[in-house]
Amino acid sequence: AFLALSLLATVLGASPAAAQSLDELRRSGVVGERYDGLVILRDAGASAQIRSFVTEVNTERRRIYAERAAQQGVPADQVGRVYAQEIFRKAPKGTWFLGEDERWTQK
Repeated sequence: AFLALSLLATVLGASPAAAQSLDELRRSGVVGERYDGLVILRDAGASAQIRSFVTEVNTERRRIYAERAAQQGVPADQVGRVYAQEIFRKAPKGTWFLGEDERWTQK
């Protein structure tokens, strides 16, 4: 359970500052979460710094999903979907989620 919690903390934000920044961006609606466990920009006018941050978060999440997939012998996208469910539960109120049907819903 501890390993799962520490991995989830890494998925949600590599550091407390990154997690706080991600929460702020999600609350503001600039970024959202996808059904596959990745972060997505919602604001086409987002700064280069925010775009870079989203890329960093997704790069780290993909690495984690690939590691977990290799350990469990399952596809990485399957791991991402499982984490997406946990991210949904832990994300702050107001976070936007993009479903597989390409529809946005707000928590």
